[in-house]
Amino acid sequence: MRCGWSVWGVLCLWTFISAEKRVLVSKGITTIFRNESIQRQVECEMEANTSFFIILTLWNGSNALTLESHIKVEPEKLEFPASLTSQRVMQSFRIFGYQQGRYRLSYTLTQNTAKYSLSASDSVILVTNREETWDGIAYQFSLNVACFILGSLFLIACHFSPFAGYRAVIRARWIHRLIKFWQLECDGSFVCKECGIPAALLNRFHLDAGRLCIALSVCSLVVMVPVNYFSGSAQEAFSHVIFQQTTWSNVPLRSNWFWCHVGYSYLLTAFVLVFLARQRSIMEALETQTKGVLGDKSVLIRSGLPSTTDALHLTRFLRNHFQEHRIREVKIVHDLHNVHSVLAHRRRQMERSRRLEGLHAKYQSGDLSWNLVLCPGPMSFPSISEIIWPYTKCLPCANALQKRRPDSFKSEKYCERLQMEMKELEKELEIFPEDVLYRYGECSGAAFIVFDSKITRNRFLRLTQSPFSCPNWIAKRSFASLENKELLSQLCVTIAPEPHDVLWPNLSHRPNIFKSFVDSFLRQIAMFLILLVFSTPTNVLVYLRVDANSQIYSKLYAQQSQILAFAATYLPSLFLILVNWLLLTILYYLSMTQVDCSESRRIQSLIVKGFVYLSSILLPYIGVPAAFVALNGLQHREESKSYLESFLFKVSGTLFITYLCQ
Repeated sequence: MRCGWSVWGVLCLWTFISAEKRVLVSKGITTIFRNESIQRQVECEMEANTSFFIILTLWNGSNALTLESHIKVEPEKLEFPASLTSQRVMQSFRIFGYQQGRYRLSYTLTQNTAKYSLSASDSVILVTNREETWDGIAYQFSLNVACFILGSLFLIACHFSPFAGYRAVIRARWIHRLIKFWQLECDGSFVCKECGIPAALLNRFHLDAGRLCIALSVCSLVVMVPVNYFSGSAQEAFSHVIFQQTTWSNVPLRSNWFWCHVGYSYLLTAFVLVFLARQRSIMEALETQTKGVLGDKSVLIRSGLPSTTDALHLTRFLRNHFQEHRIREVKIVHDLHNVHSVLAHRRRQMERSRRLEGLHAKYQSGDLSWNLVLCPGPMSFPSISEIIWPYTKCLPCANALQKRRPDSFKSEKYCERLQMEMKELEKELEIFPEDVLYRYGECSGAAFIVFDSKITRNRFLRLTQSPFSCPNWIAKRSFASLENKELLSQLCVTIAPEPHDVLWPNLSHRPNIFKSFVDSFLRQIAMFLILLVFSTPTNVLVYLRVDANSQIYSKLYAQQSQILAFAATYLPSLFLILVNWLLLTILYYLSMTQVDCSESRRIQSLIVKGFVYLSSILLPYIGVPAAFVALNGLQHREESKSYLESFLFKVSGTLFITYLCQ
């Protein structure tokens, strides 16, 4: 038994002695700041009377040897000399990074390859600016926190401003108000009733967006951090991989870890789609549950009704189609142009009466202005006879020399015409046309109809969309006549918006097709000019950044200022975000000129157009730099590749924020 254990111990000792020794080299990814260096070590448990060399070679993204002006390593050859006894030997080397980019450091073992083996065949060296690392992230985070604090202080100052006024609160102390606010549902019945459905939807949107942000942050930590860590420590040779064509961190495209990024992208997309679907379902639920919502069961006749149609006539027409209890309310949209003209004439008459009363008072008091003294008369533009008659009595001279007493004007009769006009105006203004709306207001061709349910509304929509294909239950009644069919065919019917959402000036009786076409064409021309003007600065910045002969960015980096370096790094992306913001803002104000009956529908059209226009302004930013690099032969330069990789990554992030968040 003892002999067996001895043999087993000798075999284990021989296996341990004859096993290969591991040479521990740096692996994964090593980040170096631009124009700085970093030191790395190589260590090994060496046997007695053995030696070997390690050759260090730097390769660029195209698997070609790098230039010393871009990056270099010293020394390029590490020697592990022989010794009389076994010992642990450590050698160090230093890497100098001058040009921003991603490089590969390969290790080659010479001599005694049977006894020694490398722990990794190569590693990744990333040369970057300090502003793109944790220092830059800390600077951006500090800037965001400062902006958030300033914005909060501004809102607090506006809330406590004396110009904002005061109103009664539910609780006296702020802690009680905070508790009440926390217990209040953001889309409950109280908020829907007091603030409206749009405010409730906005509150729910912010709450769900915050939860989505937390969920995505947790997923980023749980999924992406281990992926980047394990992929960076992978012990496999990537000699066949171009390291310039990598995704986030150091995950190569041909690596199996890349599929984690693909899955994570689909996970993000699923989260966002669920988020949008939830907002849609919440809106439908609120519209169904909230009392007083009319848009879900009402229609809007935009045009087609005769000008002589009133609510009684339209109700009688609808009762031929539906039962009486199915129709809740009918409202005719009147054309009030004639009413406004009548009221404007009455206002002008009132102003004229006031002027005549003031003129009469001036005559009675004798306090006449010089124009009335030299040009007397009861009106501002008197006739020649009215001017000559006071001059025959020397009244202008007497009024100019001295201020006359009011008693002296009682016997004068040259204000008889003025008094006569004042009496006529008083008689005209005493009679107020109370039925002016019914006498002068006519139907504009539009009307609102509220039904008892959504089913009845849909039946009316089908009836107006295909009036000549009447079903059997309609054909059996007397209303299925040719006159009713012609009237139904002329109606332009849509689902009615909420009353607070209606744009009343756009409810026109006869929309002008030619004018609408011209307005749309002018809007398209304006948007094209805006795209052309806004896309120029960012493209110029991209040209200057990729062009090696441009010294603007190098001078900005040479200032040793963190703010200037931050601006130089993110200037194209910041301009891109600014252009998107300006584009959406101008597109919003241009959409104000669009003829639509609902504000929400106009905003929906704005969102669709914004998606299209943002696509047309983002795609040139991707295609123009690529064309510039290809035409100028810069595709083999590492700085061009590195910049384009970084820029396209930032463009992708901006695209995600613009399309989904905004």
